[in-house]
Amino acid sequence: MNIKIRRLKLTHDLLATLGDLLEACLEFYQKTSGRPPDPSAAYAMLSFGPLHSESGNCYTYGIFTDGVLAGVASVTRDHPSLRSLDFGVTLIHPGFRRKGLGRRLVEHILKDQGLPRCIDRARAVLQGLQTDHRSFFKGMGFQQVSPGHLCPEGSPSDTQVEMVLSPLILPHMDDPSAFMVREKHMKFIPAAVATYYDEPLVPLAGKGSRLVDLDGKTYLDFFGGILTVALGHAHDRVTKAVIAQLQRLSHASTFYPTIPMVELAEKLIASAPGQLKKVFFTVSGSEADEMAVTLAQAHTGNLEVITLRHSYAGRTVMAQALDGLSSHRAVQSQIGAVKHAPAPYCYRCPLRLDPKSCGTACARDLKELVETTTTGRLAGMLVEPILGAGGCIPPPPDYFAIAAEIVRKHGGVMIADEVQTGFGRTGKMWGAQHFGLEPEIMTLGKGIANGLPMAATLCTEWIADSFTSRTISTFGGNPLACAAAGAVLDEIKEQDLVANSAERGKELRESLVRIQRQFPRMIGDVRGVGLMLGMELVRDETTMNRTPATEAVSQLMEETRRRGLLIGKGGLHGNIIRIAPPLNVSAEEIEEGARILMKSFSAIQGG
Repeated sequence: MNIKIRRLKLTHDLLATLGDLLEACLEFYQKTSGRPPDPSAAYAMLSFGPLHSESGNCYTYGIFTDGVLAGVASVTRDHPSLRSLDFGVTLIHPGFRRKGLGRRLVEHILKDQGLPRCIDRARAVLQGLQTDHRSFFKGMGFQQVSPGHLCPEGSPSDTQVEMVLSPLILPHMDDPSAFMVREKHMKFIPAAVATYYDEPLVPLAGKGSRLVDLDGKTYLDFFGGILTVALGHAHDRVTKAVIAQLQRLSHASTFYPTIPMVELAEKLIASAPGQLKKVFFTVSGSEADEMAVTLAQAHTGNLEVITLRHSYAGRTVMAQALDGLSSHRAVQSQIGAVKHAPAPYCYRCPLRLDPKSCGTACARDLKELVETTTTGRLAGMLVEPILGAGGCIPPPPDYFAIAAEIVRKHGGVMIADEVQTGFGRTGKMWGAQHFGLEPEIMTLGKGIANGLPMAATLCTEWIADSFTSRTISTFGGNPLACAAAGAVLDEIKEQDLVANSAERGKELRESLVRIQRQFPRMIGDVRGVGLMLGMELVRDETTMNRTPATEAVSQLMEETRRRGLLIGKGGLHGNIIRIAPPLNVSAEEIEEGARILMKSFSAIQGG
């Protein structure tokens, strides 16, 4: 069974007639099926092209839904939509009907984006046919593309080819395409596991600030797997450290002290703020935060914990209770001891006050929160120095001084969640250092091991000593992860990457402010510290209409991806762009990323 492409004329006329072709296809579909056309049908039509008949002066078109030929119509060559068209595809493989590949393809790529998205995708399909037949069809899930021969007839100026493709409906992954990976992801990974972009990107390799996808496209990565690839992809020092450790010992558990574990603990304590002298190793930020709350409760004898709205702690039961974003809660909170205070979100002040004259009222409100919603006896307050997933929200300079005084007065301790802000990300080694906060407990994760799964909870000696229950971790302090983390800390120190983060972050922020001036209506706020920056997109800042522009963020991310830049998003409404290059990003890369952002904003605003 084969798919044959006949008389494919690679001319600009093909693209020029795209709009007319789409309208004609929809019209044909309605006539033959008796139903209004839908975008899925139109997409399937344009992906696989018209059914081509050379009997007489006639072209035959087919619409496919759920992989079944649903309607067929014919039109003469004199039809105004087809005067310059000479493009045909013959589908003779019954596997499309049996396996339903057509419908799955449509659902995967369109994702209810409607006809405009359909047209964009169809244009890409036809452009792909013009530029690289093998790569395009291989990406669509076909292998063994064999070039045929040039047709003997036709204008010498037109390139006419005949190709035979062998379809692979359920392909093996020996030579995977991006389409195959996305298909398997949809089949085996729950839909609740979110992905970016209309058509999810499939990373293949990376080096430094660059990431390459399975289609061979290279990107400047300014999000680093959610602020995790601190030194860039495949960093030589980290890679060598992990390989060397792998050749000696890959796992032991916390039942056994290992060289990588104690060496890393010593390095962390040496760089930690205040009186933090002990380390509990864990695997994820969620686990580290949960351990921190447990330590605070065990030390104080109190259960109630304060955290902030718009905060993010993770996915475990305790962490979801701590989350200040409903979008990250799978079930109703099962832990009543957690109280959420108003976030120091000056751009959208929860108290409706002017940040310039409010006297940091959101911090002072903690006193009433404690007195009215708790027993008055706290275990502690868990805070991100800069709210990350909530939208890159830094507090006023005196916020934590006021908050810490209130919390400690009521018996609690301060817990700094440095999972995202730690390791130089903000232009200081720890985010809390920007605000004069010396926590009794601190949690680490993400960038700690440059992508290997690892986290840690640091605390004072007296808090560690008060925790008398036995605790172990199967994967906490894993030798491979510890080796990677040790290499990360050494590189940050020796290359002075904290200073680089501050300097490059200043350059990047200045660029973002220039972009904001260029697009004052769309960009409501530019904020952040070091290489942890955000841009909040709104309906119209010039008229103070701060309705979240969620769709604009999605469009911007598509545009930046198209131009070779990867960024993230966050916020309660998903309307905040998050930008976090690696700590060793160069000035040239900052400039390149800013140029792409400027062009992308111009594209979504219409020029």
